Amino acid sequence: MFLAAVFSEALILLAKDQGEMIRSFRLKTIVILLSDCFIVKISCSIRNIIFMPIEHSDALVVRSVEYSESSLILTLFTREYGKIHGIAKGGRRLKNPFETSLDILTHIYVSFLKKNSDALDILTEAKLIRRFRPNRSNYSGLNAGYYLIELLNEMTDDYDPMPELFDLAEETLIRFQTGLQIHKFLIHFECGLLELCGQFPSTRFCVECGKPLFDKKTDWEKSTNCSDCFENEANRQTFSFLEGGVICPQCRYSQNYMNIASVSSGTLNLLEFMKKTDFIQVDALDFAVVSASIWGEVRGVLNHYISHTLGKKLKMTEHFDLILPFDRF
Repeated sequence: MFLAAVFSEALILLAKDQGEMIRSFRLKTIVILLSDCFIVKISCSIRNIIFMPIEHSDALVVRSVEYSESSLILTLFTREYGKIHGIAKGGRRLKNPFETSLDILTHIYVSFLKKNSDALDILTEAKLIRRFRPNRSNYSGLNAGYYLIELLNEMTDDYDPMPELFDLAEETLIRFQTGLQIHKFLIHFECGLLELCGQFPSTRFCVECGKPLFDKKTDWEKSTNCSDCFENEANRQTFSFLEGGVICPQCRYSQNYMNIASVSSGTLNLLEFMKKTDFIQVDALDFAVVSASIWGEVRGVLNHYISHTLGKKLKMTEHFDLILPFDRF
């Protein structure tokens, strides 16, 4: 209102005759109305900032990009809100409210101001819960962790809460730190992620006609050391990466399919087992029960299927020779 009064008085002083006085009075009214709208708009913005709720959640740091001389732009996968993007102002300074907890793969408890628009959220505070620290010689665990967060970033949507997936990722990273049987836990994570995202391929029924491909139920649900369940390489099935699962022989020869592969029943059983089981059963799964050829075939199926699902090849797949040394099985 003060600005409106100043503008209006200036217009009055500049008026030289009565006609100009009338015109200045009209301009005075317009200025007052515009200034009122401006003040209302500013007050609404201030009100939104003041009453913007502060959210709190556990989170994994997925991506970090330097912004200006003192700030960071982060991608976090939170337990309660899903994937978010925010700016940590002053995050690069030695003294900051984030306690040097914004490294990639770090588990933190974060506080942030959630924006309603497409703007970045504002991170206000972060406390370190667990830092991902594999041994110096554990290059496989380190590269597997980088692959995990890349897959997590590409397969999830913004603000889509998936607490089960968060818990799965956290437990998998803890096991990566040990450097033991990384290949097994990585496959378990990939199958769990595909299942939770609704992208797991059909391994029991034909994707075209819905016909079951197995006459009897396997015994791998009763025992994790059932070698017959995972070593059946003679009975092979057609797997379509574009259709998203297995195809029965009748549908296979009824039309031409692109991007298909022949996979063993042991591979399909292992994929189904990894999808449904928990960490207790995965820990109990003896590596000797599954041959290196089955592990390798499962790895190949997942690599191609995930690439087809995303429409691109993940960068970290180029380093699978460092993550998954099959000669050590």
